[in-house]
Amino acid sequence: MWYKHLLGTMPDRDLAEMIGVNVIAVRNARCCRGIPCVRAGVWKRPPLDVRFWAKVDKSGDCWLWTASTDTRGYGKIGDNGRTLVATRVSWFLEHGEWPTLFVCHHCDNPRCVRPSHLFEGTARDNAQDCKRKGRHLTKEKGAGVWARGTRCSRAVMTEATVKEARDMRAAGATYIAIANHLGVSKRTAFDVTNRRTWAWCN
Repeated sequence: MWYKHLLGTMPDRDLAEMIGVNVIAVRNARCCRGIPCVRAGVWKRPPLDVRFWAKVDKSGDCWLWTASTDTRGYGKIGDNGRTLVATRVSWFLEHGEWPTLFVCHHCDNPRCVRPSHLFEGTARDNAQDCKRKGRHLTKEKGAGVWARGTRCSRAVMTEATVKEARDMRAAGATYIAIANHLGVSKRTAFDVTNRRTWAWCN
């Protein structure tokens, strides 16, 4: 495209007027290094692998997903109208084919998408892996007992922050103040301080 070399060399509005597209398209093209379509006036979306790895923090041993997650903490990414699980996308990008089974973690970190930390397994393998790591549903005298505290993959607090929240509430702090201080929702602060959750933690 003859105008590709002009991206970033003049004001976005001037370039948009010159090539006949919306200024938003030019800004998206410049920021994402895409190419604006002259006829449609839209930005060409980068391929899945480019968008995927741009959302991954590789600074640690685990490569952490930094974008949106589901309620269990697993990453998700949109592609052609579909919502994909980040671990499955990582497997696809590494092996060139979509997994047919479950994608499990060696590291037990839901946000990790490092290919070497993932393995494919059956539902039985996944359940056994969950059991080994203490996140399974056990049976004690016929009653179901979930893994609790920080051993639960969805935990957003620790025993230390639970105690801090309760101490703050006892000292007169509001739920909003507790939530802002600990970086959790107001509902979480309410449930924890009133022992609706973490009731076992003293």
